[in-house]
Amino acid sequence: MGGRRRIRVTGLWAAVVFAIAGFGAASAHAQEASYFQCAKQRGGEYTENACATRAGNGRGEFEREDAVGAGYTSNTTKVVISTPGLTLNGRPVNVSCKQTKAVGTIVALNRTEEVITFQMCEIPEQGIKYCTSEGRPLGALETNPLEAELVEVSAQEIGSVLTAQGGGGEPLAEFTCGRLLFRLRGLTVGELAGPELEHASRTSTVVFERDLGLATEVSSDGGTTWLGPFASELNTTVTSRFRHSLRLGIEL
Repeated sequence: MGGRRRIRVTGLWAAVVFAIAGFGAASAHAQEASYFQCAKQRGGEYTENACATRAGNGRGEFEREDAVGAGYTSNTTKVVISTPGLTLNGRPVNVSCKQTKAVGTIVALNRTEEVITFQMCEIPEQGIKYCTSEGRPLGALETNPLEAELVEVSAQEIGSVLTAQGGGGEPLAEFTCGRLLFRLRGLTVGELAGPELEHASRTSTVVFERDLGLATEVSSDGGTTWLGPFASELNTTVTSRFRHSLRLGIEL
């Protein structure tokens, strides 16, 4: 959910966001972005179910309401966790998954919590067929609990910062690929590409790309010693669908 004026995020921007979050400042602007749901209500302020056009004089049929507690599911068709500085036998070590699924909830005006399951994961350049989290089926990765917070980049530009829930340096995910053990830490900033800011919809789109805010650590001896951290990026487009046919948006 967000404006279609897409932002270009970088590792430097991610570091700035991390510093801001560390000092407890949610946004550099006087107003904060927040979620809303568009609900049918006689005498509401808006004329249609996007809650974007004001009716005036209480003649509308829809109203913006608090979205805390709203649930959603998300999916992607492909995701790559690339680590440009990490190679093995002269070849890249990039984790590629064919699809992901997530279940989440809006838990605050500008924050969601979710767990993501990556499916059919491998490192094709290394010939490693299965990357797996402990307790999951072969080829499936499951993250630790995550949170995503809305961040205003500038007027009409909104990003979503994805981190481990509660902070404190906890890894976003831990998994094995063949004989290699991986830990993924840090954060990544997604570009909210749809729907348009101040418009509610049953779906939303977030694009993750070109943000080296994540860090990968790798061990070949079961976690006794670690190499890294190496800067990594998450590349995928996430589509979320809201439960119970809710229409949600982001307002400033």
